[in-house]
Amino acid sequence: MNKKMRMCNTLLLACEILGWWGCLLCLPGPAFAEIDVTLGTGIGSERLAWSIAGPGGRPNILSELTFQRTETVVGFVKSAWRHQDWRLDLELDGGVLQSGSVRDEDFAGNNRQGLLIRSMSQIDGNMLWAARGGVEYRWLNQSWSQSWLRIGGIFSQQTYRIVDGVQDVPTLSAIDRLNSTYRARWYGPELGLKEYLPLGRSAFALTGEVAWWPWLRYDGQGTWNRRSDLRQDPSFTHTATGWGVGTDAALAWSFLKDRAWMSLGWRWQWMETGRGTARTFFSNGTSSEVQFNGAARQSQLYYFSASATF
Repeated sequence: MNKKMRMCNTLLLACEILGWWGCLLCLPGPAFAEIDVTLGTGIGSERLAWSIAGPGGRPNILSELTFQRTETVVGFVKSAWRHQDWRLDLELDGGVLQSGSVRDEDFAGNNRQGLLIRSMSQIDGNMLWAARGGVEYRWLNQSWSQSWLRIGGIFSQQTYRIVDGVQDVPTLSAIDRLNSTYRARWYGPELGLKEYLPLGRSAFALTGEVAWWPWLRYDGQGTWNRRSDLRQDPSFTHTATGWGVGTDAALAWSFLKDRAWMSLGWRWQWMETGRGTARTFFSNGTSSEVQFNGAARQSQLYYFSASATF
């Protein structure tokens, strides 16, 4: 499946999800059913690292790549349909990777011994996006606290463009015409807990959320344009399974009698995998497989949002 076809399939899936969600929100309901809409934006950071082993598992770390100090600008929209103690919601996030660096190292021996090659490159743009949806049940509804149990799913994707490389081991030299890409994709089921804590009789409240992703599928795909011995788009793929956790904390201000809110908040996510499979595709039509040691991602976002209830 070529890149254009994959992009079309992704867009069709997104349109289908939005279409079904729009139909759900348009369904007639009782007078006490409500719709919540939230718009938000923020700045944050991303970090991703992965490594592979050599043929037969030796060395145990042959190549290691780290995307670090990646600055992000993210926007998001949430929509929810709420009826008594039940709630259906969907969130879509989109953003850009503005800057950052990439460290690429190859080793001759186990445990990162015998450094063969090391290079440093820059991250130049590209996108990140995510989708979360779920069903929530309010099991506690008191004047001093509201608590919701959540079950749903998550999809998260980061695409990095790698440029302006410089190799400093074994010799110092520039990597001309570097224009490679790597795409990391995570998806799986979600369990969570949400809290709403009013601060006395004031218009302020604290909101919090803890999410647990007990099983995550990881799909990585890279295109290394400077490797003439590798096939392009993709040059290699990574597959593995893992888990993750996330949290969200915010201070909210109700400026229109619990019908409109503004919030300042912070999000943090951690996702990691176990061992999997790394498959490399060569330009002569052959391929090879080695052990994928795993990937780890850390993300955070400082955000502002505005919400309204209809």
